[in-house]
This record gives sequence, structure tokens and C-alpha cells, in this order.
Amino acid sequence: MSDSADKSSDRTPAMTVEPGSGSPPNVADDPQARETVMSDTVTALRSNSINKVEMISKGLTNLDSIQLANAMPNCTCLLFLALRNNNIGDHGAEAIGRALPHCPQLYRVLLFGNNIGDRGAITIAEGLRKSQVGMMTLSDNRIGPLGAAAVGAAARDSKAVYLVSLRTNPLLDEGLEALASCLPQAPDTNSWRILATDQSGGTDRGVQALAKALISSTMQEFHYLDTNISEAGALSLGEMLRVNVHLTSLRLTDINLGDKGAILFGNALSRNLKLKKFNISKNNIGNACAEALSRGLKKTICLWQPCSCKVMLLDRMARVRSRQMWPRRIPSCS
Repeated sequence: MSDSADKSSDRTPAMTVEPGSGSPPNVADDPQARETVMSDTVTALRSNSINKVEMISKGLTNLDSIQLANAMPNCTCLLFLALRNNNIGDHGAEAIGRALPHCPQLYRVLLFGNNIGDRGAITIAEGLRKSQVGMMTLSDNRIGPLGAAAVGAAARDSKAVYLVSLRTNPLLDEGLEALASCLPQAPDTNSWRILATDQSGGTDRGVQALAKALISSTMQEFHYLDTNISEAGALSLGEMLRVNVHLTSLRLTDINLGDKGAILFGNALSRNLKLKKFNISKNNIGNACAEALSRGLKKTICLWQPCSCKVMLLDRMARVRSRQMWPRRIPSCS
């Protein structure tokens, strides 16, 4: 970052509007207060005197986000943009997407909970491909297969994207298959390393496509939570883990794994020496099969995130065998 950007950061605090910081406590319910916050933020962006815009649950509309987007190109020191839990919709998302390539320092963008559909996601993807954004969070929107395909292709083609989160979107199997086709494959030098697709509405078909792509992918962290898949889908992920040599973190929560899947994962873990963080909570695993998983952990440095008495017992065994300090939390990928 330039010296001027550093000085700007020191001179003007991040525009994080919270109750008690000089604005009314319910900005989302007070149009006048929201207008004041918007005016101050836009002014700071236009004067290039702000490096962080964080407006969470402020009741922003598509028109508000368009105002912000129009001012963003003037702010060359902007690093972080969080408009979580508003209602910017597709029109607002399109405006933000068009602004992304004009913000050379912008690295992290959080747009979850904004009623963004495929149309908005496609424009964001176009901007993402030409920008320096490394972390793009689009969780809890209404993005479908077309939007997922666009975002996945942009992440694949970008040299900057590191994390993509599309959790809680109706991606369906078509969207998961599109993402699978975009996952970076060795020896790609693509920087995309983290993908979260929890609660995507997919079935075994979509999960199996992802598992097949992950076998040779350079992806380092993968999150998946969905109760729609059966044992077959879960087992395909276990088979993937057995031969994958790039994943360092895997979170497979509430995927109907069961005892058979636990035994398969235990065998896979005994072969996989790369994985360091492993979360497989809420999967109906019995005590005997938990022991099988623990035997797999003996030959790895995997860490477990406890979620029940049964799993905490497993964790105690794993701690001794892996000689790792506990607890360590899997990084949030919201």
C-alpha cells in the first residue's frame, strides 16, 4: 500500500457505523440517519480518505449501493467492503461489480444476505475477473446455477482470487457441477484455494462431481454442509480424500455420513498426510466407528472440532496420537 494510503487510514477511521458511535442505533429503520451515513461514506470515498466500508444490516437499498459503487473508483486505498445483510439486489450488485476493477487495493468483499440473484452474480463475476479482489463472499443470496458458473469461471481465471463462498444459495446440482469444472487443477498457478458451498440444494450428483474434481485439484480448503445427499455422495468424498494430496482443511458437516462413511474416512485419513484440519460433526457416527476414525488420525496431524461428548472423547484420543495442541478452530468462511 502506498504511503498516502497509510496516512489516509490513520487520518480517517473505517466507516463502521455502530450504535453509540455518533449515529442513531437503528439506522436501518431511520431513513434520515441512513441518508446521513450514506452521505458521509460517499464523501469519504470520493475524497480517497477511507480504507474500509462496513455497513451491516443498515437497510441499504439498490440505490444506496449504486451511490457507493459510483464513488468507489475515486478511492484507490479502499481495502475492505462489507455490505452484509442489506437488500442491494441485482441492480446494486451489478453496480458494485462494475466498480471492482477500478479499486486496485480492494481485497475483501462481503455481500452475503443481499437478495442477489444470477444477474447480479454474473456482473460481479465479470468485475472479479479483472480486479485484485482475493476474498469474495456471496453467501445467503439467491444465486443459482448460472451465477455459480460465472463466479467459478472468474475465480478460475483470476490471479488474485483466494476464497469464494457461495453458502446458502440455490446452486443445485447444475451449479455444483459448474463449480467442479472450474476448480484449479495441478499444475495450475491459479491462486483460488478455498471454496464453501454449504446448503446449496445439491444431491449426490453435484457432490460426486465436486469429489471427482477435487481428486486432482489444488484447492486447499473445502466446506460442504447439506442434508440432501445420501451415503453414496458422502462416500465419494471419502474416496477423494484417500488420494487427494492438496487439501489441508476439510469441513463436511451434517452430510449423512453414518458409520460406513466414518470407516471409509478413517481408512482415507491413514493414507492422507496432507490434511491438517478436519471437521465432520453432526454425522450420526457411532462409538465404534469413531474409534476407526481415531485410528486414521494416528498417522496424520488432523485436528477435530468437538461437537458432542462422543466426539470430544475421540478428540482426546486424537490429541495424544497427533501430538497437536487443542483447540484450534477451522477459519470461518461465511
